[in-house]
Amino acid sequence: MGQIKKSLILSLALFFNLLITGCVAVKTVDKYVYFGEKKITVELVTTEADKAKGLSDRQSLCADCGMLFVYNTPSAHNFWMKNMNFPLDIIWLKDNQIVGISENLLPATNQPTDIYASPGPVNAVLEVNAGFVAKTGVKVGDDMRVE
Repeated sequence: MGQIKKSLILSLALFFNLLITGCVAVKTVDKYVYFGEKKITVELVTTEADKAKGLSDRQSLCADCGMLFVYNTPSAHNFWMKNMNFPLDIIWLKDNQIVGISENLLPATNQPTDIYASPGPVNAVLEVNAGFVAKTGVKVGDDMRVE
């Protein structure tokens, strides 16, 4: 019994250490996003806590990956680059259509001064590595599909 208890305590200690250091991913659901034939894997975030955390404190994002923030109703949204470690492109979406793009947004400390606003009401926001927009040629007016 003592060995099982010790093992459980060590496992919990490791989990909380990973959680505190940011090595445990945000609770998300993986989906695929398509822009034409271009497919990327996205982490779908829907809770306010996960949206607030976003990609902050992560060291990187795989080349064909992103984070998709989904909102129940279209409205204006502001994003910042707080505690980011790498630059991003942000793709603003309304009803699965690109309505705006913010490219090459630079990381900020925990006191960011730049705020990036949606170009109008949106119900989804996709964060991808900087250069994604230029590399793929996605543009305002393009449709996105999620599977």
